[in-house]
Amino acid sequence: MPTSGLASSRRFGRLADLGGLGFFCLFLAWLVARSIHSPHWNWDLVPYVACVLESQFTDPADLQAATFEEIRRIVPPSRFVALTSGDYFGDVFRDPEALRQQLPFYRIKPAYLELLRLLASAGLSPVTATLAVSIAASVSFAVLVFFWLRIYLAPRASGPFAVLLSLLIGLPIVARISSPDAISGCCLLVALYALCEHAALGVASLALVLSVAIRSDNVIIGIWFAAALGVVAVYAVNVRAATAYPWTTFFVHSFGAPLARPAEWHGSLSLPFYLAVLARNAHMFLDPQAAAMALLGVVTFVQLPVATDHRSRLRRSLPPTLLLLAVARYLLYPFVMGRHLFPFYAAIGVLFLTSNAELGGRLGLAAEEDRRPESKG
Repeated sequence: MPTSGLASSRRFGRLADLGGLGFFCLFLAWLVARSIHSPHWNWDLVPYVACVLESQFTDPADLQAATFEEIRRIVPPSRFVALTSGDYFGDVFRDPEALRQQLPFYRIKPAYLELLRLLASAGLSPVTATLAVSIAASVSFAVLVFFWLRIYLAPRASGPFAVLLSLLIGLPIVARISSPDAISGCCLLVALYALCEHAALGVASLALVLSVAIRSDNVIIGIWFAAALGVVAVYAVNVRAATAYPWTTFFVHSFGAPLARPAEWHGSLSLPFYLAVLARNAHMFLDPQAAAMALLGVVTFVQLPVATDHRSRLRRSLPPTLLLLAVARYLLYPFVMGRHLFPFYAAIGVLFLTSNAELGGRLGLAAEEDRRPESKG
């Protein structure tokens, strides 16, 4: 190619890269603005705020009054009515003891609660703190997806693809709700990135252990990987410190009639009821998002080359491993929700987009320099 043509091509490439980076930055700004302007105040906000405030009160009635007063102060009136109406929500709103008995379901996430308490001690409302954590973690998640793609793809591709993946996995929804899902997902993505790109089992294990302190059901993922001992230890401490209910109580509360006073429930979980719940919710695997990501995982596994080095083996084994983990999680918690599985979806999407470096080069989307870690046999 003539020198002038090469220079012109490079200028165009730099402009395209700036455009891709700018597009990604605009998406982040939109994600933050939309989450602040239109948060979705889900009911879990109630027990999380109560957990933050409970150390200040010994009387359940005082805790209940302070919790709902704080929520009423921040949440729009129409949404406050929705959070305090109906049989179960209404019972918790009217009965201080019912609210107190909900808290063990939520105390089992100590790292998330400590972060909310830290923000509250800095002057932020506990209600607003739940949203702030979700937004910050969602932005961090999207940035990590971008930089993971950037190892293989130029900014002109990694920017738009990071935005596309973020939208497909439902990140704008996760950023708007009061839950530990976003920060838990961030830890899981760090673990998956460390495994796939650096075969760094130590870093991945630390991230997985932290994720269990944020969301206890991540114990399933941690046990599967190298973090088994630390994950089990953190999970056991969480359960003991939170005086958590047994899994059977959680299962009946989640998939049967919600228990306003779960501490007073002394029933049992029957096998027919368990199997009925599994069968009733199995259709969720046919949800377009879940089915598409499962298919993408199969395609990625087939497309990734068989290799002898440790990092490449980890990359290729990840899609089927994540699909098996999703099934294992379903057997314990029979509910397929994108906001619980979105880190898996993101990792599969990144592996799919970066699995054919030769195609990326032909399309002019590959990174100019090879940023991939050296493979070690």
